[in-house]
Amino acid sequence: MKILSFLAMTRSSAGRRYLSQKLGLGEGVTRRLLDIGKENNHISVNRAGVRITEDGVGYLAQVLAGCGIKPVMYTARFSEKLCGQICVAFLFDGPVGNIVRFRDEIVRRGGCGAVIAHLREGFIYIPLADMRLEDLDNDLASALKSLMGERHTLIISCGDNLGQAMAPLDVVCVMNQPGLSG
Repeated sequence: MKILSFLAMTRSSAGRRYLSQKLGLGEGVTRRLLDIGKENNHISVNRAGVRITEDGVGYLAQVLAGCGIKPVMYTARFSEKLCGQICVAFLFDGPVGNIVRFRDEIVRRGGCGAVIAHLREGFIYIPLADMRLEDLDNDLASALKSLMGERHTLIISCGDNLGQAMAPLDVVCVMNQPGLSG
């Protein structure tokens, strides 16, 4: 799922070694995952590298919709304010029940940290810090606010590679713990 998400977000071809490095996966693991993706027609492989197919986009959208989470942006800029080298912003459909527990699960799955926020009075509010995202990074907040609806929870997860920064996918989809209520 992380490979498909990465290919969908970057909208470009990538080589196996590059994917392995960016996602923090071993080359053997990456090769096997790519073989599975190719068998299922989720990716195409050619001299230019690996590219997500329309079937892959559809499959990814279906899985992520079932989990209620969608990666919407990645950036190295926000990691300066949080941690790691790269951050991925996700929109989660609905509230996160226990924010501290949710953040801790992201860290257990490889993320070095996470910001969990929601819209409040026209701003992106970060409850654990009792502040607005606009006060940390107004440009990022503006870009994300245009993607958010009232029902969404914003999750910005960071890591030393994209695989770690995509830890919320593991928490929500693989562990099937949407929102960690309670």
